[in-house]
This record gives sequence, structure tokens and C-alpha cells, in this order.
Amino acid sequence: MQYTIEEHLVTLRVKPASLLIRIVLLIFSVISFLATLFFLFSYGRANLIVSLFLSLLFFLSGLFLLRLVLWNTYGKEKVYFFENSIQYRAYYGWYKGKLKTYNLTPNKEFKYLIVPRGYEEEQKGILRIIAGSGTLSCATMLPISELERLIVEIEGVHI
Repeated sequence: MQYTIEEHLVTLRVKPASLLIRIVLLIFSVISFLATLFFLFSYGRANLIVSLFLSLLFFLSGLFLLRLVLWNTYGKEKVYFFENSIQYRAYYGWYKGKLKTYNLTPNKEFKYLIVPRGYEEEQKGILRIIAGSGTLSCATMLPISELERLIVEIEGVHI
């Protein structure tokens, strides 16, 4: 199973991508960081703006690729359920994503939906939780049958 439930916490774990894909992404990430250094130090003062722009472009692309590698290696999502709100945070292994809070409006309940993703024959989807102040869409793709069990368990525990 790719999920665990502990009292008021649901943890969804990302199934790691193949080693080859992670290595290729890591190589491109390192190349992007090296290109950042190259463009930063290779141009003189004459092309300073171009140099800074290219350095920034390659640095940001390197960060994005590194984030993809970490997500596909260590990624997990944690959803904390409280009486009047839910909190969500993505964990990338080396760092955490921003904590997002969704408040429940009075006399409302959380609604759980399964949103199909990927190819139809894979039978995978994501969990979407509708609260009063917004909609939380998890990024972890799970088999639909596992998502159905997860929703039943969440509702059974009265989180």
C-alpha cells in the first residue's frame, strides 16, 4: 500500500520512478547547475545582462529538475485532518513544501472524490478533498481500488 493512516494524519507515498529515469533527471540537473556557472563566469561585463539572464534560467531549470528527482525518489504527501480544517504538505526528502490550510465552512463536511489520471487501462487516479474554503488535489497517483479503500478508511475513522 502507498498510504498509511494514523489518527488524524494520512500519508500518501509516491511510488519511486525507475532508477534510469531518476539518473537521467539528475544528470540534466547537474548539467543545468554547471551551465549556470559557465554563463555566470564566461561572459565579461559587455554581456552582463545576457549572462545573468542565462545563469538564472539554467539555475531555475536545475532546481526544477532536482525537485523532480527528489519527488520521484522520496516524495510523500501528508494530509492532517482537524475538526474544522485540513492541512496539506508535500515532502521532497531534503525539504518540505509549503503548508496549505483549507478551512471547513460551518455545517459542511469534507467530500472525497477520485479523479482518474493516466491511461484508462492503468486504472489510477488521485484523491481530491473538497473543503469549504477550497479544493485539495493530491499529486500521488494510486490505483483506484486503493483510493476507494482509503476513502472508506478515512470516513470510518471519522477523521
